[in-house]
Amino acid sequence: MLRRLFGENRGAISILSAIAFVAVIGVSALAVEFGYSLLQRTENQRTADLAAYGGALVYNSTGSTTSANGAVSNIVALNGLTSSNATSAIVSSPTGDGNQAMQVTVTTSVPLNLARVLTSSASLSVGATSYAEIKSDSPGCVIALSGSGTGVALTGGATLSADDRLPATAKSPAPPAASAPSPPSPRRA
Repeated sequence: MLRRLFGENRGAISILSAIAFVAVIGVSALAVEFGYSLLQRTENQRTADLAAYGGALVYNSTGSTTSANGAVSNIVALNGLTSSNATSAIVSSPTGDGNQAMQVTVTTSVPLNLARVLTSSASLSVGATSYAEIKSDSPGCVIALSGSGTGVALTGGATLSADDRLPATAKSPAPPAASAPSPPSPRRA
């Protein structure tokens, strides 16, 4: 009887297909959800960088940890997260130069949908940490990434004065003058 049972090969492809299906779903889950986790980590890092920089500026000007933590919470909220997603603290600078630094850690949770085939966890915790060093007699820096002169816009009566101290070789070249497009060439049929 056992020889007859193990000798039968009808339906064997169904078992192999079921095993292969689980493997394909597992690999798809790793690719899709790991990619989404990397995207979320990048967004968390951007938010942590902004919050650490803003918190350090506020702490540098006020000397108040409460005000700096409030600035961090506001920046985190402006980036679409709740204040419970971020922790901030004034710590020793990781550079080891004796200065203090604002440390901000942003943690979010990414839901796992396809990966539930391989794990019982319903979500994955994704975090990013950033430090901004606080130097007592150093003002903040404004960075404009636009070469066209529209990188920084001020409203509400604010003023900004900045010296142009870039060497001539480091300045962005002027954009080329616009020219009219040439007429299309006739096509032969």
